[in-house]
Amino acid sequence: DERELARRKIAGAKLDEAGARAELRNAKHLKLKAKAMLERGREDAASLAHREQPVVRLETAVQTASRAYRRDMLALASLAPREAKDEDAGLAVPPALAAKVRRLDARLRQDLKERDADTQQLVLAGERGASP
Repeated sequence: DERELARRKIAGAKLDEAGARAELRNAKHLKLKAKAMLERGREDAASLAHREQPVVRLETAVQTASRAYRRDMLALASLAPREAKDEDAGLAVPPALAAKVRRLDARLRQDLKERDADTQQLVLAGERGASP
């Protein structure tokens, strides 16, 4: 009877030991799996940031072109009354003023062209769901 009890205790201890080993293996496996998931998460975050860089650059370009357009429009608006006053008075518009107005008009057109092109690229990137 005592022998049987001792055998059962030994068998129970062996089962406990085997279970503990299995749990250790499982813990090691889970630790490696968690490490891999963490690394994959880092890679995904870096990949997302890398994919979004062109979109961010395009958004910045659109904003810059819009600011330039507004700046040039204000400058042109400040010159237009002076030009109109000279024309209404029957005076020749000073060449420097006329040249400045032409330069501002050309810059306005260029600002619009750049803004429209960048906006179009942003729209296409949005439709594709990817960077341009």
